[in-house]
Amino acid sequence: MYYNKGMDMRCWFIGIGGVGMGSLACCLKEQGHDVRGSDAGVYPPMSDYLERAGIDCCEGFDAQRLLDWAQSPNTKGEAPFRSRPLVVVGNAVPRGNVELEAALDARIELSSLPELIGAQFLPGTHPVVVSGTHGKTTTTNLVALLFQRAGLRPGWMIGGVPADLPRSMRAAGDPLIDADGSLMAPPFVIEGDEYDTAFYDKRSKFFHYWPRTLLINHLEYDHADIFDDLEQIRTAFRRLVNMVPAGGRILANGDCEDVRLVCADSFCPVILFGESEDCAYRLLEEAAGERESRFTASVPQDPGWIRELAGAGLPGERVSAGPSPKGGKRGSRRGTGPLAPLTSSSVSFSSPLQGVYNGRNLLAALASADLFAVPRELALEVFQSFSGPARRMDRYELGGGILLFDDFGHHPTAVRESITSLRRRNPGRRLTVLHEPRSNSSVTRVMQKEWQEALALADRVIMGPLHRPWKYAPEELFDLERAAAWFAGCGVDFAQVDDVSRIPGLLAEESDSTGKDGAAQLWAIFSNGGFGGLRDMLVERFGS
Repeated sequence: MYYNKGMDMRCWFIGIGGVGMGSLACCLKEQGHDVRGSDAGVYPPMSDYLERAGIDCCEGFDAQRLLDWAQSPNTKGEAPFRSRPLVVVGNAVPRGNVELEAALDARIELSSLPELIGAQFLPGTHPVVVSGTHGKTTTTNLVALLFQRAGLRPGWMIGGVPADLPRSMRAAGDPLIDADGSLMAPPFVIEGDEYDTAFYDKRSKFFHYWPRTLLINHLEYDHADIFDDLEQIRTAFRRLVNMVPAGGRILANGDCEDVRLVCADSFCPVILFGESEDCAYRLLEEAAGERESRFTASVPQDPGWIRELAGAGLPGERVSAGPSPKGGKRGSRRGTGPLAPLTSSSVSFSSPLQGVYNGRNLLAALASADLFAVPRELALEVFQSFSGPARRMDRYELGGGILLFDDFGHHPTAVRESITSLRRRNPGRRLTVLHEPRSNSSVTRVMQKEWQEALALADRVIMGPLHRPWKYAPEELFDLERAAAWFAGCGVDFAQVDDVSRIPGLLAEESDSTGKDGAAQLWAIFSNGGFGGLRDMLVERFGS
């Protein structure tokens, strides 16, 4: 796409109602560009957000409407040649969408969300890309918040509704002046998704962001509609690692062998966080309470240590040898450069976040703070109140002492760790998991074994309808009969219902039949969608 930061842009967003697309549209509008868009069924809060920004959001898709817009002057009355029309296509917009087909036929320039962010918002910044199968949104939110509180004028793009920040996306501020008087690029913290970019660009989104600092939190198989196997995911992350300059930094989860493997040929220093002994930022203990956890960690005594590293690979420890990828070398750059001596000290901090997985998120954020010279005292203070972005274990206290948690969990590993943490924080309660199989990896049977093992950590499982089952052959779908038999063998109550409105009644019936009062009930919703409004149904029926 063309890029001229001084030129006014005219953008039409096909699929403007998503968090990412809507947030990008509002940022462009704030910069003075002419922004409009369309989507099917845009509801609050995004519809309100777009309206406040002054963006015309059209309901439904209309080919002639888009063509009329493309041929008309922009809202500033300037000639069309001064700002060519640009159609931004959401990655969920397929061929066959009437507006997309009209744009293609008229040869209107197309762009994607990642491509436009990379061209319009990242030049002149220090891109901090947060990647991995799990923890991206929480860690991106937390790092952006730390940088904001420290006055670093950061930009950010967060793939959810953030905590303690006014919106999901913001452009970075002016360059900073460091201690020696030289200009320093402001950071731009962005969620680096491995999912594909658009219908015409099947690469992972993160390839558009060119990280100078890269966080990799976890790596395992996901997105079965995009990747055939784990090796394809490893390949994507190896290529991402290869984009980081020698003067950059990679902060990596040392507890994940696949993360270590993809970082082995890094040209820049790799700093590990996690529970493993060779992690520079090492999680030692979590003491879980009902409303917060107390974490103890071993960290570099000198916060400036991470900024002084030189050479490639892991400072202080060599990356353990791993198998060679197909057709490639492994180990040619492993651990080159001088080893960096590391003196550690212990630090303790509290956080509303729970679980070892969130302990790793917090340590990744602390390492990022050290890298950008954010005072540790400030970072630990922020940790004490940071509860995470929306729908990350949101807690609701219902009538009679019932506890309800609502979570975005859509991968069996993340759900398993969340259930484990819920058990630790709420001992003695009967746990009912309410699961909406919505992602490709949960609607199909490609990860059925992993899903069953994760959900079986609950006392009861109620599964909602399979999302858009007509997209798959019958033999590809999650096998509900096999699941029912498997859960019965484990002694776990299991039910699958296609009518979500029945679920509150099922929960009420169980409470009556077991005779357990509300204080003994713990309900947890896991869905990366709306689950038919189930959370609101439960809050309305059982009181808040």
